[in-house]
Amino acid sequence: MASFEDEKQFISHHAPEIKPLLGKGENLVPNNEAEAAKVLEEYENRLYSLENPNANPDAKRVLVTANDPGAYNTLKPLLEKLTLDPRCRGVAALVSGLARKNLETEFKNMSEVQDSSPLLMPDILEFSAQKEIDVVVATLSSLNGPESLALFGGKSSLKAKKLFLVADGWGGLGSQFTRGNYPVMDNIEAITCPDEVAKKMFHHQFPGISEKKFEVLGSPVVDGLVVENPEKFINQAREKFGLDADTIALIYYGDISAGSKEEYGTDEAINEKTFTKTLEGLIKFARENPEHEYALLLRPHPRDPNKEELFSLAGRANLPANLRFIPAGNDIASIQETRYAGDVALSICSTENFFAPRLGRVSVFLAYGENLGGKIVDQIYGQEIVAEMEKAEPLMRFAGSADQLKNILKNCGRAPKIEESAVKNNAIKKICDRILD
Repeated sequence: MASFEDEKQFISHHAPEIKPLLGKGENLVPNNEAEAAKVLEEYENRLYSLENPNANPDAKRVLVTANDPGAYNTLKPLLEKLTLDPRCRGVAALVSGLARKNLETEFKNMSEVQDSSPLLMPDILEFSAQKEIDVVVATLSSLNGPESLALFGGKSSLKAKKLFLVADGWGGLGSQFTRGNYPVMDNIEAITCPDEVAKKMFHHQFPGISEKKFEVLGSPVVDGLVVENPEKFINQAREKFGLDADTIALIYYGDISAGSKEEYGTDEAINEKTFTKTLEGLIKFARENPEHEYALLLRPHPRDPNKEELFSLAGRANLPANLRFIPAGNDIASIQETRYAGDVALSICSTENFFAPRLGRVSVFLAYGENLGGKIVDQIYGQEIVAEMEKAEPLMRFAGSADQLKNILKNCGRAPKIEESAVKNNAIKKICDRILD
């Protein structure tokens, strides 16, 4: 059993992941074992399940995993489909972090699996022995997500017949792959990709994985981007942020400095330094273009422990009259409202940079030098794939400096209208067909 000092050290090391679960300003340093237990309880993995009474006799049981908000955005439509599919006799969800909190709120019909042991692993093994898991589906998490059990024990420990990884994004395959652990993972049936660009990118990052493992089945999150009556939704979202019809809204999607440093060896303050350079560039740009009105919406990463530093930087800045700063965190608006309110997406390497062009918005990768975003872009994509991306998608650009960002923004205005039929690729159906085949 871990000592109190071990628990304190664990909590300190994983503070960026734990802090958002406990609320803003929560003190993460426990004073005693009881406080440590309370913190760890919020962070730990938990198992939930739901049976399908209308399943076919030969239906399969599926275990899915998720930790990060992005992973949950993929998991949610997948769970909604599986729980009603007659080919699926039951689903189990191994979740932690913000994904667990969201699931507990939105899938109240799923029951937590709690057996005799105070530890989760014996419960999972007992559940798999009693219920027989046929398929395990892992999603992507940046750090220490429950996909580790799926990737390393989905077949060998849980005795599943098939193991899949749904890579619904363009930022990499997660920390277990970047650490070089693929050779010792259980055999993965397929890694599903949102499009051909992602497939090329993943193979560029991990040439040791057979290209045949990567299957383009679409993106569940992209499929859900377009809402009913999008023009009405845009107007409502912009009104929420106080944006008039002529203001050009630029959204900065934040990252987590510690995560980027661990994954890619970047500057330890990459997010804060990138935001500072971007803000300075936007101030100069707005002063050079006084005939236009601009708004900078700041959407920090929900797990960023330093998000208040970004708000502070923006609050202290000497902004020109035609540039406003508007907070756009989770407590103010949903991610969908933020997407629709904006005209230009700015980030180091967020998935939002791929979503924006599908909604007719310009996206800019902030690939600055000096050990900042450029290093991540080079490692994930490489110059050849970057050139292909810019050629295939005119709304997707890469800025190597604040001056390059200014040049890109010269050609940006209010985003065009969104058609309801803009994005419909039936990714969930394709993925369900593949895993239940």
